[in-house]
Parts: sequence; C-alpha cells; structure tokens
Amino acid sequence: MKKLEKEIKEKLEIEVTKVKEKLENILSEIYNLVNINEKINKGIQKFDKEEKNLIKVLSYISKINENKKNINILLNQSIKGIKFLYLKEKSDITCFYNNLYII
Repeated sequence: MKKLEKEIKEKLEIEVTKVKEKLENILSEIYNLVNINEKINKGIQKFDKEEKNLIKVLSYISKINENKKNINILLNQSIKGIKFLYLKEKSDITCFYNNLYII
C-alpha cells in the first residue's frame, strides 16, 4: 500500500508541476500581451499628438497663405497709389512747365 501511495503522490506531483508550468506560461503570455497593449496605447497617443501638431501646422500655413494674399492686395493697392501719385505729379510738373513757357 505504501508503494502505491508513493506512486500516486509522485504522479500527482508531476501533474501539479505540469499545471504549474502551464499557468506560469499563460501568465507570461498575459504579461507580454499587457506590455504589447501598453506599447500600442502609447503609440496611439503619440500618433494623436502628432496628428494634432500637424493640424496646427496646417492651420498656421493656411493663415500664412491668407496673410500673403492680404499683403499682395495691399502691395498692389500701394503700387497703384504710387503710380497715381507719380502720374499726378508728372501732370502737375508738365502743367507747371507749360505755364512757364506761356509766361
């Protein structure tokens, strides 16, 4: 009877060891999955941050383009104003010289 008890005890210990190893392997896999999930979440957060930064940059570019249009409009208006003043001055000078010749 003692021999049978010893054999059963050894078989149980072997089975318990196998179950314990399987549980350790499962826990290790769960740990790895949790780590992978954390890395994925960090990557998603980083991507979201980069996406927000890109949206800000595109917004700034849009504002720069709008400001560039406004500056071009102002420059064109300034050039027209300068041209008008030049032509007016030229006309005034021409009239002045023409009046000098008349006198």
